[in-house]
Amino acid sequence: MLFARLFKFLVYISFGFNTLFLLAALSSPSFNPKYFWLPALFGLFFKLFLAAHFFFILIFMIGRLKRLVWFSLIIIALCFTAIIHSAGFWLFGPQKLGRDHLKLMTYNVNNFEYFADTSDNLLIFNTIHKENPDIICFQEYFINPKKHSSTLLKMKNLGYNYYYEYITEVLYPQNPVGQAIFSKLPFYNFTAIPFKNTSNGAFSVDIPYKNDTFRLFNIHFQSIGLRPHEVKIPSSYHDFEAPQKWYYKMLFVKIRDAFRKRSYQALKVKQFTDKSPFKVIVCGDFNDTPLSFLYHQLTKKLDDTFLRRGFGFGSTYAGMIPLQRIDYILTDPSINTDQTRVVHNLGSDHYPVITSFSFH
Repeated sequence: MLFARLFKFLVYISFGFNTLFLLAALSSPSFNPKYFWLPALFGLFFKLFLAAHFFFILIFMIGRLKRLVWFSLIIIALCFTAIIHSAGFWLFGPQKLGRDHLKLMTYNVNNFEYFADTSDNLLIFNTIHKENPDIICFQEYFINPKKHSSTLLKMKNLGYNYYYEYITEVLYPQNPVGQAIFSKLPFYNFTAIPFKNTSNGAFSVDIPYKNDTFRLFNIHFQSIGLRPHEVKIPSSYHDFEAPQKWYYKMLFVKIRDAFRKRSYQALKVKQFTDKSPFKVIVCGDFNDTPLSFLYHQLTKKLDDTFLRRGFGFGSTYAGMIPLQRIDYILTDPSINTDQTRVVHNLGSDHYPVITSFSFH
């Protein structure tokens, strides 16, 4: 009897905390992390809190706790908007491509082979060859002086005669890194969008296509920059005492600063997209989920192509936190999305996203 009461008490306490965390996650898009960043942290784990909530509903149904079941279902109803932004529900398979479609790939290649444990040049180029997009936007584009000419030659042999490399940082000793665009179509009017105090950045180019012109933005928003060896899960209360407590304090500072920088960067990019005289396509590594202030700002006037033509969670990150969709292609609503796919190869710690468009 005592055990049953204790178990019920623990279930209620756990359910209460999970509900609070879930509601905090739902509020994430409404708060600019520059002023209040904790909801953004909870938003990062929305899917985990939602899965736990469904588990509690199952427990309440087994225990015939009808009031708690109904209360939990009300919370699920509040999550409806967040759920439809976290997964694609296009059940009818890929739409047939139009005769005049344009294929775009966005791909964080994780500095190619600079970090040998997280990228594979051969798989990356095999994916590009197989998918054969018209335009490719790279993030974490690393220039190795010894291999750079070989990389350019490979891309040219694949038909990419036009390219631009936007360097945002030079890694030791003399290795530039940034973003790049490779295209089978000519483009012009390169415009840099520099971010303050970071190696991340963004740029735009104008691409004539048929009787139209669109402005393409390639973006790499601020990353937290955590390596696997930096992530330590506390195992006892001693972990929160000196000197360990300073590690966790600095960890939260690092996460907080990344959220704050992304909010500033998103608002800066939005100024450029709002002023564009042409139709806009935005792609890149956002380093944030659909339940975020950043995503909410950029999708006020733009459509998420995965929600229009994708199915499932569409996870694009192969790193420490599974099932995260943090790479996107957003478009002007007047641009028709034919297909959107995530290619689950392991060439990098990110999966490439591919969208095919047709213009009215």
